[in-house]
Amino acid sequence: WQGSVALMDWIFLLDVGVIVCGFTEIVMDFFIPEGELAARIGILRLLRLARVIRLLQLLRKTRALRELQKLVTMMSTCLKALAWSFIFCFVVMTIWAMLMVEIIFPLIKE
Repeated sequence: WQGSVALMDWIFLLDVGVIVCGFTEIVMDFFIPEGELAARIGILRLLRLARVIRLLQLLRKTRALRELQKLVTMMSTCLKALAWSFIFCFVVMTIWAMLMVEIIFPLIKE
């Protein structure tokens, strides 16, 4: 009974997924020629993403990296404010660029 509970643990399933992705990547490297790289590049990105997800799970459990975990958490919480500030700066710079073209270009043309 405990074995079936362990098989349904999401971390165990993630580990199995990472192992399957690794074997799939090895098989693809063996059977797909190098010339067809464009056809398989999307699949390889997904397979490598599974490895990164597993690495993030390891970082979450490591107590020695608490400061890094806090830094990533703080960065993710301020991501919305950073995105809005980037959009605001882009809009302001675009408006100033249009104004400068409309005001200075006729002066330079004369």
